[in-house]
Amino acid sequence: MGAAGSVIARFLQKNPEIKEILCFVRNIEKAKEFLPDGFKKISIRKIILPEDKSKFIKNISGSDLLINAASYKINAEVMDAAFKAKVNYLDLASYFLRSPHVEQFDFDKKFKEFNLQGLIDAGAARRGFLIF
Repeated sequence: MGAAGSVIARFLQKNPEIKEILCFVRNIEKAKEFLPDGFKKISIRKIILPEDKSKFIKNISGSDLLINAASYKINAEVMDAAFKAKVNYLDLASYFLRSPHVEQFDFDKKFKEFNLQGLIDAGAARRGFLIF
């Protein structure tokens, strides 16, 4: 978990309607630097994608929303997991310099078919692009 994910988790922690916040990270010790103890609604779990994808899907199933604050490099993996778990999705960035194609658009028809919402690029992207 980095700075962006920890800010999001801390903000959501304050909402009385939110019962549980699961944070999935590659490195639990690093995540604890950004999110120390004392946040009762927040649980940190280790997940490495794509290796742990089926475990990830199982863990997010039944959730209302998946917020992807991870690297834009795994957007497709995370969005696919959200689709397979039938969970609404939000991410912070795309990588436009690699290709003019935004990979998240590939999920548009799938998400619509199951009446799922997917909001992309809701934060800061890499390489100097800011998306609001």
